[in-house]
Amino acid sequence: MLSFLIILVAYSDKSNQEDPILSMNDCSVKGYSVNLDVCCNIFQFENPQENSPQDKINKIIFAEYTDYENFILTRFREFTASSDSPNYTGELRATSEVFINKPNFLSIKNRYYYYNHGAHGNIKESGMNFKILPNGEIKQLKISDVFDTSKDYLTPLIKLSIKKLKAKYGKDAFWDEMQNIEAEVLEDPEKEKYINSFIISNRNSLIFIFETLSFMPNSYGIPTIEIPINELYFYKGP
Repeated sequence: MLSFLIILVAYSDKSNQEDPILSMNDCSVKGYSVNLDVCCNIFQFENPQENSPQDKINKIIFAEYTDYENFILTRFREFTASSDSPNYTGELRATSEVFINKPNFLSIKNRYYYYNHGAHGNIKESGMNFKILPNGEIKQLKISDVFDTSKDYLTPLIKLSIKKLKAKYGKDAFWDEMQNIEAEVLEDPEKEKYINSFIISNRNSLIFIFETLSFMPNSYGIPTIEIPINELYFYKGP
């Protein structure tokens, strides 16, 4: 039976860089063991009332972390079970960057780093935007919630994004087979699949996090760009 230990740091808008590292050990399968060193420093509201909007937001944020942690553990177990080594050790680090923290709105970016003794570690990032409604319910915003959907907002958004991605990373950063990426992406009827998530920032801008490997190799990191709101004429706000 798999058991795990998790560090959860509770704070409102400050990070604690002095958290201890816990070791999680999985001996659920006879003949090998998996050890995962974990440091979890994700955003959580301090001492929210049960079932309050803040409590519900905490649970959503923590659920994302837990899902990713389970995914990593599964990968570790599968790798160890098929390898020559009976023991396998990895590490997972989770942090949050807070952009907006107001009574009725929260926007954050979660960053997950894990290393499995390969050539390099792996990074995953996700943006989360929460709006607390007047009735006390919460709404986790999708990209379609902040743009004028009566028009085709994805085509100009992707076109502008590619222009800025090329300016940031260089046109040679893109996959060789995607040198004509504008035509390929703009003709794709499912343009939204390229965008992993987004963040409404405190700089009058939106930050877009694209899917890993969607445009370029891992060596360039996660494709991310920040676009000022005044360049997004189809933006309507949360």
